[in-house]
Amino acid sequence: MLFNDKLRRFVFLSLITEVSAISYNRPIISPDLAWNSVGVTIGNQSIAGLNPTDIVIDGSNTIFISHENQEIIHVFLGVNSTNLSSLFVLTSDEIYFSSINGVTEMKLNVKNSILRMDSYVRCVDIFLTVNQTLYCSLSDQHQIIAKSLFDEWSYLLTVAETGGPGSTSITLRNPRGIFLDENNSTFFVADCENNRIQSFESGSLLGQTIQTIDLNCPTAIMLDGSGYFFIADSMNN
Repeated sequence: MLFNDKLRRFVFLSLITEVSAISYNRPIISPDLAWNSVGVTIGNQSIAGLNPTDIVIDGSNTIFISHENQEIIHVFLGVNSTNLSSLFVLTSDEIYFSSINGVTEMKLNVKNSILRMDSYVRCVDIFLTVNQTLYCSLSDQHQIIAKSLFDEWSYLLTVAETGGPGSTSITLRNPRGIFLDENNSTFFVADCENNRIQSFESGSLLGQTIQTIDLNCPTAIMLDGSGYFFIADSMNN
C-alpha cells in the first residue's frame, strides 16, 4: 500500500513537470508592494449582485465578474494603453477605443488589436459609420477629422473647422462629442466652449447652430431611433 502511494505521487509530479505553461493568469507581484488603502469601485450591486461569487483578471487585465442571480458575466476590458477617452462598440463585438496612440480596434474574446488611426493627438470622441469611415474629435485642435478604414493609406480629412478656434459657422472651439445621422447624412458636434450644437451637411464645412439655449459646455450628443437628441451638458451637471 505504501508503494502504491509513492507511485501515485511520482506520477502526479511527473504530470506537473510536463505541463510547463499554465492556463490562467499568474502575475509576479513584488513582496514589497504597498497597496493603496483607498479602493476604486469597478462594479456595484447592479454589476455584481448582492453576493458576488467570483472575479477573474486575465493576462490582458480584462476583468470578468460573475452575477449569480442574473446568470451573466460582465466584462471590463483592460487594454495596454493610456489616457483612454472614448469607446465605440459595434454589434459584431468589434470594439474601438481612442488613446494617446490613436484609435485601436479589437474584438471581444480576441487578444490581438489593430491600430486603425494613428493620430498625432488623442481623439476625445470617435464615431464609426456603416461604410467604415472613422470620425475623430480633436478638441485641443478645434477640429473634426475622418479617415476611411477600407484603405489604411487613406488621408486624414478635415470634416469640421477651418482656420483655428472661433465662434463662426466654419469654426469650433474645443469640440467634444460627435454623432452622425446616417439616414440624413448630417453630422452633429457638441461645440463645448461655444455652448452650442453644430450640424454639418455631408461634404460641407459650413455649420449650422441647432441648439444653444441653456447649454454650458456640452460634451456629448446622440440621436435615438426616433430622432430625439440626448445631450450631456457638462457645466450644468
